[in-house]
Order: sequence, then structure tokens, then C-alpha cells
Amino acid sequence: AFAAAMDAAGYRGRYWITCGTLLGFRREGNFLKHDGDIDFAMHIGDLDEAIVPALEKGGFRLIKTMGTRESGYAMTFFDGTTKADILFHYPDDGGGTWHAVTRGRPQVRYRFPPFDLAPAEFRGVPVPIPSPPETFLSAVYGPDWATPVRRWHYAYCPHNLQLVGDGAAMARYRVKRAIWEVKSRLRQVWRDAKRKRAEARAKEAA
Repeated sequence: AFAAAMDAAGYRGRYWITCGTLLGFRREGNFLKHDGDIDFAMHIGDLDEAIVPALEKGGFRLIKTMGTRESGYAMTFFDGTTKADILFHYPDDGGGTWHAVTRGRPQVRYRFPPFDLAPAEFRGVPVPIPSPPETFLSAVYGPDWATPVRRWHYAYCPHNLQLVGDGAAMARYRVKRAIWEVKSRLRQVWRDAKRKRAEARAKEAA
């Protein structure tokens, strides 16, 4: 529905699916089970004032923005059922692009090599995708992007992270990342133990 609303608003060919939505499309042919929104992207130069009223006509209301249009902007829309993010790409000095995923300091950015767009069909809906998608996905998730992982955090795990901030901000980031690492490992140990207990009970019942 969001892609159709974007096309009807005149943005056909100027957006693409990205990040977790692209990963689900390429790896599973569907949305990832744990993903609660749809990820779209556009170049910041294609953003204009008409996008919000145009998408509202399509039933999608702007519920949140992140950052500034000058450096690291994102928009979130909602139609009562589906939440859709638009992450805006900015040119970098190496010929590629970047988009932000946090607005604080340090600002966490994902950097991408140059890419083209190609037509695709996702669940019967025509959508543009980065081409080649494997290169795009490898930038974020690494060469093993096709293999599901058990632990993931959007601000700590991507392979193409770039941090923008001063020394104090970097230190806070490292502390938060270390805390997340410990907590996520403990949660995984707990899940594994719970699974093993369930398997043992099932074997006893059999």
C-alpha cells in the first residue's frame, strides 16, 4: 500500500526498499518475522514539500521525523496498520551515500557504495531495489547476510557503521554497546536453556 501511495504521489523510480525489508525480500521472499515496519529510502535531493500531503491522500499520516534535512533526516508514516520509514540518503566524499539511524551524538550512519536501482516485485507489488542487492546487503550485514543471526542491534551490529561525534560521545557509545553485548548474550543463554528444558520435557512425555 505504501509503495502504491508513493507511486500515486509521483515518486515512482525515486525510492527503494532498504535494510530489513530488502533483507527479507532477498533472503526469504517475505518480510522478516521480527520486523515491525517497512524500510524505504530516497535521496535527500528528491525530498520536497509535497510528500506529506501526497501520502496523506494515500492514507498514510506522518507520525515522526528524525534529525534535520541538512544532515540525517528520516520520516515515519502510518496508515493504522502499517508503519513505513523513509531513510534519506546523502552523498559522501567517496562517491557513495549514507543515511542516519540515530539523531544524537554520536550520530550513527550507514555508509553504502554506489548503486543503481532495478525493478523488482515483492509480494506481488512492484518496487525498486538497489542493484546489485547483494552488494547493498553485504554493506550492512556483511558477506554472510544470507545467514540469519541470533543477536542484532541496528546501532551496534551493521558492518557499514560510521560514527560522527566528539570523544565523550564516542565513549558513551562504546559503554552502551558493551552493555548491550552483555545483556544480549545473557538473553541468548536464557533462551537456549529454556529451549533445552522444553525439549527435555517433551522427550520425557514421549
